[in-house]
Amino acid sequence: MHRDQILDSAKALISGERDGEYGDPRKNFELIGARWSQILGVTVDPWQVALMMADLKIARAITGKHKDDTFLDLVGYAAIAGELAGPPVNSWPKGTSPSPIKPWPVEF
Repeated sequence: MHRDQILDSAKALISGERDGEYGDPRKNFELIGARWSQILGVTVDPWQVALMMADLKIARAITGKHKDDTFLDLVGYAAIAGELAGPPVNSWPKGTSPSPIKPWPVEF
């Protein structure tokens, strides 16, 4: 699959079919983050949930057979992570983008 097809297909999925199936990504990933926070004992923000889901897809790509769906999901999760890292989309002034993505909160 060509990279343009991957991007276009991922966009269609996360803004169409999957959005219809799972609802607003921010609400969905807030719920997942709250559940993971209880299990892990640390706060997991929605944008971090999306990054971890993308990482799951990377692990599957490395260890499994090639499936276009894996890469579509990976691109979709990355796009959602980028969106969730900023302010809610409906708070952006018309024709603008949010502030840059927050730096990784973990100190080394």
